[in-house]
Amino acid sequence: MRFRSLILAAGAVVALAGCEHFARPVSRPCGVIVDNLLGVSATTPHGQQRLDVHHERGVRAGCWGRS
Repeated sequence: MRFRSLILAAGAVVALAGCEHFARPVSRPCGVIVDNLLGVSATTPHGQQRLDVHHERGVRAGCWGRS
């Protein structure tokens, strides 16, 4: 019974630590995303999808406009 309580407490600590990591506000959302990469073409469909996602995140964050 004591071991089970210890496991549950450890799980709660890990879960709360993970939530705190993602809940922090971003004061400079464009500090990491610098280039919109519109002039770049990927060599694979998966790579192009990653570029498109990067561009869309920057648009939503207000880093650059939609072109």
